Amino acid sequence: MSGKGKVVRRVFKWAGLAVLAAAVWLSYRAYGIAQAVHSGSNLRELGGALYVYANDHAGHYPDHLGDLLIDDPTLRPELFVVPWGLATPVGSGTPKERAEQLQYGHCSYVYLGAGRTVKDIGAEDVLMFEADGLSPTGGIYCLYGDGHGEVDTAADAIQSIIATVTRANHPTTVPTTVP
Repeated sequence: MSGKGKVVRRVFKWAGLAVLAAAVWLSYRAYGIAQAVHSGSNLRELGGALYVYANDHAGHYPDHLGDLLIDDPTLRPELFVVPWGLATPVGSGTPKERAEQLQYGHCSYVYLGAGRTVKDIGAEDVLMFEADGLSPTGGIYCLYGDGHGEVDTAADAIQSIIATVTRANHPTTVPTTVP
């Protein structure tokens, strides 16, 4: 075989490997996007359940996410876990038993609405965020007080979470008293 034939074969070999690598990378990227969409869908559905709970309880958010399972036993346990995380959905049992299980390795989200009301939480406040680390897209999905969710970079998410906790501990509104 001539030297020219070997070169052509090598070029096709490397081109084939490059196409294969690109296909693997694109499929991994698509998988990551699908997982982030799944987590975002879960958070939006849990956000809707939180708003319904608050509406039914004079504007107060639940003290624990498990209270949602007690208040609405039709909520699917899979909503409380991200697809790539370590948490597993709660098992069977009464709504109260399932709510208690939620605290022990069966929830992928950190909830910041405990002890707060709809009036306390602003549009820029984080209501919930993923606790299982970075999503496959490299960000952290956050649910905000106005009901919108977005994947933030880790730095932006941490900054928003710290600001939310700071506002919760030091509200800017001055309490009014009746004389």
